[in-house]
Amino acid sequence: MKDTEHTKSALLNIRKMEKIKVSVLGQCYSTLGNVIWQILCEIYLRTIEDVDFSGRDLAQSILVSETLTKRFIAVLQAEGLIISSGATLSALDDHLSLTELGVSKVSQIIEESASETSHATDTRQASVFFA
Repeated sequence: MKDTEHTKSALLNIRKMEKIKVSVLGQCYSTLGNVIWQILCEIYLRTIEDVDFSGRDLAQSILVSETLTKRFIAVLQAEGLIISSGATLSALDDHLSLTELGVSKVSQIIEESASETSHATDTRQASVFFA
């Protein structure tokens, strides 16, 4: 393999970020996985861009069926991380946004991940990440 140290370092950084996401999002992330993170990031980005964003837009952007997206939205609403406008009859047509808790959790993951990856990873000490 070419550049194994670089590859190993990148993979260890990904592992650290996954641990951070599990730590911050808890059982919701552990059970439902990375789609939860994709949804939160998409809503966060659309909020930064000041773009109206519906569940249907979300399904298209993360390449998940509308039915499954609707279920993920319901879970994230129950967790208190997102809210929908409730302005339409279909949850997929409602405007989606992060709650204060949702913004806080996404910000925390981003900050902790940036902090962790800004430090050079010593791959000779990789065993500490497998605990």
